[in-house]
Amino acid sequence: MFVQMMIPHHEQAIAMSTMAKNNTKNVQVLALARDISAAQRPEIDLMQQWLMDQVLPSMSHSGHSDMNHSVGGAGMLNQSEMTALSKARNDSFDRLYLRGMIGHHEEAIDMAQDAVRGGTNTQILQLAREIITSQTTEIDKMKSMLAKV
Repeated sequence: MFVQMMIPHHEQAIAMSTMAKNNTKNVQVLALARDISAAQRPEIDLMQQWLMDQVLPSMSHSGHSDMNHSVGGAGMLNQSEMTALSKARNDSFDRLYLRGMIGHHEEAIDMAQDAVRGGTNTQILQLAREIITSQTTEIDKMKSMLAKV
C-alpha cells in the first residue's frame, strides 16, 4: 500500500516543482525544486517496477489505483491549490510552494513511518527510511527559506 500511495504523492511533488521554472526567479527555490524532482523521479520508477514485479495495481497521478481506491492526505494539494500555485509568481509562488511542499513532505514522512512500523519488505523499508531522512532535512531547509520570503 505504501508504494501504491507514494507514487501519486511523488508525482504531485514533481508537478509542483516543475511549476517553479516558470513561476519564480528565486535561485534557492529553483534549486530545491530541481533537487526534489531529481530525487523523486527515480523513486517513482523504482516503485513502479516493484508493482510490476508483484503484479499489483499501479496508482496514477489522478490519485486512483486500478482498483479505484483514492489516495491523498493532509499533504496532498487539491485542484484549487494546484491551480493557485500554477498562477502565482515570484514571492507569492515561493510562499505557496514552500508551504505546500512542507505539508507534502510531512505527509510523506507520516506514510513512510507507517511503512517502517508495519512493513517487512527490506527494499520498501530502506526506501521509507531514506524518505524520512531526506524529507526531514528538506523540511528544515524549506522552513528556513520560508522565513526569508
